[in-house]
Amino acid sequence: MSVGRILEELPPGWVEATIGDVTVQKVPQIVPPSDAQFRYIDISSIDNETKEVTAPKSLSGDQAPSRARQSVRAADVLVSMTRPNLNAVAIVPEELDNSIASTGFDVLRAVAVEPRWLFNLVRSEDFVPDMTALVQGALYPAIRSENVRSHKIPVPPLPEQKRIVTRIEELQARSRRAREALEAIPDLLDQLRQSVLAAAFRGDLTRKSRSWS
Repeated sequence: MSVGRILEELPPGWVEATIGDVTVQKVPQIVPPSDAQFRYIDISSIDNETKEVTAPKSLSGDQAPSRARQSVRAADVLVSMTRPNLNAVAIVPEELDNSIASTGFDVLRAVAVEPRWLFNLVRSEDFVPDMTALVQGALYPAIRSENVRSHKIPVPPLPEQKRIVTRIEELQARSRRAREALEAIPDLLDQLRQSVLAAAFRGDLTRKSRSWS
């Protein structure tokens, strides 16, 4: 069921809110000291498929780009405002706590909601087309923070949020394992083919039939 459908028929105890209602208004902006090292998350750091920060950069302050301004914490949800159709979103992992993110992200810091619930909503089948429809600019297609924060979402009680997120993560883990198993099949088939060919060259495949003749 889509988020839009849920909003039409909210279960008991659930409420409708906007993303802005359940997040801090703005995260702190800083200028990295020129003599300090810091970890930088820009849009290219996000894997669009896995929705993870996979390639953060390690920079010194004197290398800092002008967009390196947002101080982020573990569990902050990053939403790229450029080309929202690509849905470059991620949740900041523990190891990147106190990193600096590009101003190209809207940084969502959850208040009174489970951050992982928020994270799953901004990667939903409703959020992506809604944001894509609001894009401005042709050469640099982007949305604004107010577009993200005005998006309506369902908010169940906190224990329910956690139960749903846990179930989603279990299903995603199963899907990932199944996908990895399928991706391994060509290699296994190649190994089997090589083994059969090697056995044929050794005469192992016909040795038994020769012994009967």
